[in-house]
Amino acid sequence: MSRSPKLALYAALAAASFIAALALGRPELAGLGAPFALVLAIGLSLPPPPRVKVSLRLSRERVLEGDEIEAELSLSSSEDCEVQLALALPRGIVMVDGPATLVLWLTRRHPSSVTVKLACERWGAYRLGDLFVRSGDRARLRLADQHIGATSTLRVYPSRERLQALVSPRETQPFVGNR
Repeated sequence: MSRSPKLALYAALAAASFIAALALGRPELAGLGAPFALVLAIGLSLPPPPRVKVSLRLSRERVLEGDEIEAELSLSSSEDCEVQLALALPRGIVMVDGPATLVLWLTRRHPSSVTVKLACERWGAYRLGDLFVRSGDRARLRLADQHIGATSTLRVYPSRERLQALVSPRETQPFVGNR
């Protein structure tokens, strides 16, 4: 679990305004820092950010070069929270529609699923499912970062045109056999 930049900023603003109020003898300055201190006090008393469970399921495991597939991300959480999700794709696989980072609101009782389209630009075997997940508490003062390793294998086979262009015959024969 890590601290949000907002946590340090609010603490610095509250402390600076309280110290300035004491040094200058102006209570108005303490009134400026009180809302920041209140947010810190309430935010840090909230429960820590929940852990998010994420899984990736591919529509197909074998495709041809140039095809598109759908990947379904299933998310569930023990508490209601906002989740930032980034799918790290290997070179040769690109996301067709949508951004590379998703922001979702998860509820405790209802798991959520998101479908993304992926295009296979280059043939090869790819490990998919490398995910970076960030969830925060309600005040977003504390953050929980998770890295989920690759779980699915996608095999992209070369297209027919690429296979025909890869290897050209050294010598062509008009007849079958040893002639």
